[in-house]
Amino acid sequence: MKPVNSAQRRKAFLSYLLVFVITLLPICLSIYLYGRVDHAENDFLREKYRISQQMEEVKYSESRIYNALNQDIISVENQITQSQAIAVTSPESGNIEPKISALKRSLREVDSELSGEKLNATEAQMLEMIRTQAECLEKLNGIYSSTFQK
Repeated sequence: MKPVNSAQRRKAFLSYLLVFVITLLPICLSIYLYGRVDHAENDFLREKYRISQQMEEVKYSESRIYNALNQDIISVENQITQSQAIAVTSPESGNIEPKISALKRSLREVDSELSGEKLNATEAQMLEMIRTQAECLEKLNGIYSSTFQK
């Protein structure tokens, strides 16, 4: 036996199914889009974190290089300071050529490490100051040597 209202029941069931799907579609779509946005945001944050880590490594290596150069300069200045009193009694001890050579070697190493990298204004000025100081120390040592020879 077939029910009399089967066409109406079928129509009611299909309309219910259509409304059910239409109701679930925005919910499922919003969950999917939220997952995509969250994934994109995580990728973006990971990339920013990776870049910040690289910047920290660069800053650490730069500070290590500048500290090494600074130590070389301090050792040359200390030798000059210590040799002033000794130079009067033993003038040959005032020669700081080995220290100046070590400083220039360190500068060449820094130049080779930083070649191809764009330096900011502060770093460029710092390197230029160190180069100028090395040149001044070399001139002072030359004057000292010529005076000692006379």
